[in-house]
Amino acid sequence: MNKKYNRKQGLTLIEMLIALMVSSIILLTILKLTTSSFTYSIQSIKDNHGLYTELQAILDYETAILNDTAPSHNLKLIIKNQNTHTTYKSNYKFTGVLIK
Repeated sequence: MNKKYNRKQGLTLIEMLIALMVSSIILLTILKLTTSSFTYSIQSIKDNHGLYTELQAILDYETAILNDTAPSHNLKLIIKNQNTHTTYKSNYKFTGVLIK
């Protein structure tokens, strides 16, 4: 009962399919992480640009109020004018008080 099995060196089709499945799962995971990282980065850049633009507009508004001129930016602010000071609140929740 001594049978000799001649097995050639190499991979079977099943082994190749399993290796392909495992490597594709790993690559898809890496791709998903990279894509979500880029999406978060782009959103962060957009938010920072919005904050910068709004801060520039607020600075322009403050300068215009203190110089008794009209602001050049069209800024949406919640403004409470009083005799001695002006309080404002912007879209990004920046608040400020201008003392006249």
